[in-house]
Amino acid sequence: PHPPHTTNDPSPPPNRTHCHDPRSSTPHTPTTMASSTAIPRLSTTIGEAVGAAKSEKVVVIKVGTSSLLRKDHLHLSLLGTLAETCADLAAAGCKVIVVTSGAVGAGCQVLGTTEKPVDLAGKQALAAVGMVRLMRMYDDFFTSVSQPIAQVLLSLDNLMDRTQYLNAQRTFQALLTRNVIPIVNENDTIAVQNLKFGDNDTLSAHIASLVDADYLFLLTDVDGLYTGNPNADPEAKLIPLVENIEDLEVDTSGGAGTKFGTGGMATKISAARMAVAGGCHTVVMH
Repeated sequence: PHPPHTTNDPSPPPNRTHCHDPRSSTPHTPTTMASSTAIPRLSTTIGEAVGAAKSEKVVVIKVGTSSLLRKDHLHLSLLGTLAETCADLAAAGCKVIVVTSGAVGAGCQVLGTTEKPVDLAGKQALAAVGMVRLMRMYDDFFTSVSQPIAQVLLSLDNLMDRTQYLNAQRTFQALLTRNVIPIVNENDTIAVQNLKFGDNDTLSAHIASLVDADYLFLLTDVDGLYTGNPNADPEAKLIPLVENIEDLEVDTSGGAGTKFGTGGMATKISAARMAVAGGCHTVVMH
């Protein structure tokens, strides 16, 4: 267990869950969940959340498979906007970490496979292929904005072992001190079934705790937190504010956003609970 994160940030208490509808003109200070409706607003929304805070804030941004992949190719415009946003935050004095999904999906694209394998070894093989493509794209886009990055692969047992946990923590601190942005993913090629994070929403919440992050942004393919799946339920409504995340009742039966993904809104809510418990403001956004 780790001591709760404390901060002098004047934002509301971290057990408040806040969803911002970008179509509203009402000023806001996001604390736990916010939403945005278009890729160009990625930098705007994150900038609004972090901009009012002082420098040296630690920001974790998790990018899911549904955000990274577009049919038969990677979502290049999102990658470009993400690189610019991270570089802007770093230039403003923030410490930024990106948790990425999409390795299996990218591997399927490289090999021309339309279906995600069901066996663990098959998923691990495609993750190994896809991670090369994914990191090459990250390196190209971040290099174009003169922002150095590093690849960090973790498995659950790394964080369960105290020695490995502290070593990982020191590695992140050394990278952030050098203004390097770590690109983090689960070490899928060696992780065994019972020692996996399972989804990168959960991984990002663990990383937020590991680095004592101030903000966790979870990117998704919907506009924010709804009462149900807005892609399937026309009556689903955007939830603007959750006073207490433990009292939250929503239908998250929709599962992962794409056939290559593993998460969904259920894992984002679970990750938000973990992050909020450690005092980290969590934002769910498009």
